[in-house]
Amino acid sequence: MRADFPPTTRPPARPAISRRAVWFRICLTLFVVSGIWAGAVALTGGFTVDLGVVELKSRNPRNVVIIAALTALLVAFLARPGRRFQSAVAELDLLLGLLPRLFGRAGGLVAPVLAGLIALAVIIVGCSEGAFVAGGADSYGYLSQARLWAQGRLQVEQPIMTAVSWPFSDLALTPLGYRPAPSGPAIVPVYAPGLPMAMALFERVAGSHAVFYVVPLLGGVAVWATYLMGSAVAGPAVGLTAAVLLATSPVFLYQLMFPMSDVPVTAWWALCLALLPYPRRAAALAAGLLAGIATLTRPNLVPILCVPGMFLLWAVVRHRHDRGPAVQRLLLFVVGPIVASLVVAYLNARWYGGVLKSGYGPFDYLYRVENLWPNITQYSSWLLESQTPVVLLAVVAPFLLGRGGRADSRVSSRRLAVTWLSFIAAVAGCYAFYAPFEVWWYLRFLLPAFPALLVLTSIGLIGIATRLAGRPGGLAAALVVAVLAWHGVQFAKDRSAFQFREGERKYSAVGDYIGRQLPERAVLICLQHSGSIRYYSGRLTVRYDWIPTDGLEDVIEQFRGLGYHPYFVLETTEMTSFEQRFQGESDLAQLNWFPRARLRHASEVNIYDPADKWADHQPVTDIIY
Repeated sequence: MRADFPPTTRPPARPAISRRAVWFRICLTLFVVSGIWAGAVALTGGFTVDLGVVELKSRNPRNVVIIAALTALLVAFLARPGRRFQSAVAELDLLLGLLPRLFGRAGGLVAPVLAGLIALAVIIVGCSEGAFVAGGADSYGYLSQARLWAQGRLQVEQPIMTAVSWPFSDLALTPLGYRPAPSGPAIVPVYAPGLPMAMALFERVAGSHAVFYVVPLLGGVAVWATYLMGSAVAGPAVGLTAAVLLATSPVFLYQLMFPMSDVPVTAWWALCLALLPYPRRAAALAAGLLAGIATLTRPNLVPILCVPGMFLLWAVVRHRHDRGPAVQRLLLFVVGPIVASLVVAYLNARWYGGVLKSGYGPFDYLYRVENLWPNITQYSSWLLESQTPVVLLAVVAPFLLGRGGRADSRVSSRRLAVTWLSFIAAVAGCYAFYAPFEVWWYLRFLLPAFPALLVLTSIGLIGIATRLAGRPGGLAAALVVAVLAWHGVQFAKDRSAFQFREGERKYSAVGDYIGRQLPERAVLICLQHSGSIRYYSGRLTVRYDWIPTDGLEDVIEQFRGLGYHPYFVLETTEMTSFEQRFQGESDLAQLNWFPRARLRHASEVNIYDPADKWADHQPVTDIIY
């Protein structure tokens, strides 16, 4: 029995909806949907939605505009006579109110489920499209170092270094991604240990191929942590919007394809920032441990530790009468970064001969004042081109938030937004004077700031839209997010982000062929494949760019005297530089004989045997992959 009605009284029946009203609402809904569809086609230039069984294509907004016009006429015809405009406005307001009510009443369930599905989609894309190959310097450097950690070693012993005697032979015997150890015949990794340590854990648990799943999994974690950041500061709609924007960010998708540290360090910092506002001591300890892992993964970002540190220190200053919990949180947070910094200092001393040295070179070589303006112009243009100028709305986010906050965090939303703006500035500052690059995907250096940047962008976008237009503004913001997501995916697709899986297979194919077909004591003179050949075949490699211009034949004779069989492994893009380096000094520089094997690829790879130069013609073996 219901309490709000007398026992003898039935609740009033809802008024019956006429058939005319039902058709009115159907036509009005079709008008809104077709209008949104036409706007999306006009803004994006057309799109295709592949649903598996059926593929929806829309390249021209004309047909959709015709549908919108026809449904508008039907709406006008079906509306109540004399109150056509008022009826349409009332029903449209009801329709546009569905989305806010969905997030208002069920947002606690709907938004995290959608964010989780987006994170899962990122993991699936990374696993299905990623280049699971130890290729160039970066991927080989991280993957081979992971193998060292899994084996419990810190360096690769190379006794051959003491058996050869040409100038710079130690550098020639060091593949891309490594450098000679400060003492002893050995080589050590160039790259930071954080990502290889995580990969080594996966390798020990699930086998050598499991190392390739680390980056896709952490990509999904980064998206989920971005949702948590947005939800904490401004609600689930902002969190979901930020998660969508990160998942479709061009540079994020681009780096998701490679076993490199950019996506992992982004995930660690996003999780750290997501936990930072919570008052529990366990949250502070976990945030500090995550900051420590991020420091191990990208040590040159250690200055940005001052941002979460100042956030927690301000809590100590603010709570004058009860500083105990705030002090405990600050002390628990710094444990992780201190331990990580000590590990990095030890490895720097062991690998490079000094606690402040790195594998990338001297500090004054990497950072220069004259690099400031080129970096400002390049990073700004790359950011606006790939993310669109909408990201500039991040600056106004603190002004759109109040001083209140979530009950479980007790931190004002505005204070969080200012902290995240400071974090973004700190990340950018770490690369302001760094050596400049010329390719857009070096925006990856700023990727750790993207979760905070896109959360603030979402706050600015949704806040301004709803203030200007109310409920329709929310729908307009959703349309803008959809267009931005389409732009991000298309931008990445146009720059071949989803084509590396096939292209990078050349490294594993060449390495596997060498391991199967060439003698065990083969030595491969190469450059681009100097690391991947070692990874897949275990054979010794020599970098030709460190062989003296007049020393090629002398190097070959030294290896032959030691019982090795020399080969050249060169891509077509390297053959010119190889010929120019040794031209006039060696007959072998001409490469005017048939290769022993050839990989027919977009960038063809040839394996030459110097002994074949004066031999009869031999058939060329095609390397199959």
